[in-house]
Amino acid sequence: MSFEARIKNLGKAFDGRLDHGLISNAVGYSEFGENGLAVEMIADCLFDSDVRITQDEFQELLELARLTHADVERVTLLGPLAM
Repeated sequence: MSFEARIKNLGKAFDGRLDHGLISNAVGYSEFGENGLAVEMIADCLFDSDVRITQDEFQELLELARLTHADVERVTLLGPLAM
């Protein structure tokens, strides 16, 4: 599965827990090849909105951050929000 598809699937997982416009804008960066930026934006939106995430979502964000050369530190800040 491509990075873009994985990011879109992850964004869909937050539907109902995070403002649709926020997540849509963040995921949209991947459509232009900015996968690392998309991951960082998703992490920032989740952190800023104090959204609870599952351990699987947290692990997927971490893996995508590493693979896309995103700022992994921005994702690790979500650790306390992971259930």
